[in-house]
Amino acid sequence: MKYEFEHLPVTPDECPISKIFTVGESVYTYEFRHNERFDFYVLTIKDAEDKILYITKLVYAGSVVHAVVEDLEIDYDIYPVNLDDLFTPFKIQDQTVNEDNLDSRVRLYIDNVTTL
Repeated sequence: MKYEFEHLPVTPDECPISKIFTVGESVYTYEFRHNERFDFYVLTIKDAEDKILYITKLVYAGSVVHAVVEDLEIDYDIYPVNLDDLFTPFKIQDQTVNEDNLDSRVRLYIDNVTTL
């Protein structure tokens, strides 16, 4: 069995940065900022008019969008995760995505699996 995963290409070296990503049918601006004092990342999702729709701290193995948000229409989940952890019996959750692990081990993977 072969698995293929899409991810949002973001590296610590380019933060802070805003990028427009099309995932599924959705097009939004994703703004990534690093909090240097506490070493974590914040993601802001904006619409085409630059209106802020959602802001969240990136938490390891937690869905980036973990609430129903008006005007944020996405049909996918994004998880900051190291793919190696998906195939081990013990997964570490609620860990901070920080400068040491973003892109080197942890990427923002897109789960576009739909339920029938």
